[in-house]
Amino acid sequence: MLACEEPFDPKGAFEETLVVYSLLTNKADTQYVRIYSTYDTGGYDPLENSSDTPVRNAVVRMSEGQRTYFFRETMVERHDKSRYTNDIPAYAAFPFRAEPGKTYSLTVETQSNKRVAAAVTVPSHGTINVENRALAQNPWLDGEDLTLRIQLSNAAKGFLVRVYLEYDVFVPGTGWEERANELPTVFSNQDSIGTYDGSFPSLTRRTSPLINFNVPLGSRSYEYVHFPIGNYRTLIKLVRSAYHVDNLRFKHLSVRLVQVDQMFYNYYNIANGFGDQASIRVDQPDVSNIQGGIGLLGAFTETTLLYELPPGIGFNR
Repeated sequence: MLACEEPFDPKGAFEETLVVYSLLTNKADTQYVRIYSTYDTGGYDPLENSSDTPVRNAVVRMSEGQRTYFFRETMVERHDKSRYTNDIPAYAAFPFRAEPGKTYSLTVETQSNKRVAAAVTVPSHGTINVENRALAQNPWLDGEDLTLRIQLSNAAKGFLVRVYLEYDVFVPGTGWEERANELPTVFSNQDSIGTYDGSFPSLTRRTSPLINFNVPLGSRSYEYVHFPIGNYRTLIKLVRSAYHVDNLRFKHLSVRLVQVDQMFYNYYNIANGFGDQASIRVDQPDVSNIQGGIGLLGAFTETTLLYELPPGIGFNR
């Protein structure tokens, strides 16, 4: 330290770079792309910047095979305006529903002659099976867990399974309305259907190997997700206790499988990997598949399986 006389600047040299974010999905008929430029600050805290830096008037297109989708400029409502008060400028393509199993290529060209590109493969649909279907339709049968057997797409690195109890409620003056409540893995509050809370499944890295299509179905590996059967019973009881029996119609047990591609999972894992309070790390490592810039082009696929429920499920329980 006594011999060092060179000044030290932790910021380093600033270079303006394009930042692109887009997540493709089969869940929506509109896809979005957000484009920004990096910014410099007078100090060392990037949160000092109070002005958003969107890139406008860019040419944004996405192609798959012989098809090309052109994106137009639009505005998306910003729900959190604690830092930026304006809505979110973005680019949208409609109608455009990403097809599972397809590979899409994105190109962005700006008026300043900057160009970035990226590609992503949307995970194909997975398979969902309830190990004991009778238990799904009557959770008061003997059994410990509601067990789901999942087979993932080879393009998926992470997955999330969510289970919903779907039903209709009759509202005077309005008619029948659809309702749904998610099944938790652990209840922390079960006072009522309006206030219940607990722990719910989160995005998980796959542990099963990629599918070898030359191997018989019975020899392939699967992911298994377990929900305590007592939680399923409790959720039904909460719904039952909230409405008159004549104003309630149970419909389905809905199992929703979300699969995310490798880049999406890597980005999520890096962004959330060092958030523990015991860590001394303060850096935010980057992961990107944007050629010529930074950001993310990712994809996720949602697959839904519905199990029809008997109208009298949970009655007098």
